[in-house]
Amino acid sequence: MNAVVCLWWISVWMVDAVYSGKVCMKCRYFLYHYKPNQGKCAAFPFVPPVDHATERQRLAELLVTGYAPPIEMPPIDYTYCTTARTDETMCGVEGTRFEPKF
Repeated sequence: MNAVVCLWWISVWMVDAVYSGKVCMKCRYFLYHYKPNQGKCAAFPFVPPVDHATERQRLAELLVTGYAPPIEMPPIDYTYCTTARTDETMCGVEGTRFEPKF
């Protein structure tokens, strides 16, 4: 595990030596992944759409029994950094939501 962390810091240092602009790996919203191009951005959470058939079933059960089963919240996922940086409505090429980590 220490070797992975060490390699990650070396990659951050190398990115700093190559490009000094707004890089996702140096942003506070960057969520680490062992493959840097698979990192995700916490600034743009992605909640999967609601399954309306399940919601209709919950409503039917509520109307019949007076009790509805608890709502199962879908897990929150995050948008890939590559998607956020290529979409101008998110962060874009300019890195509009960039905040330095260090």
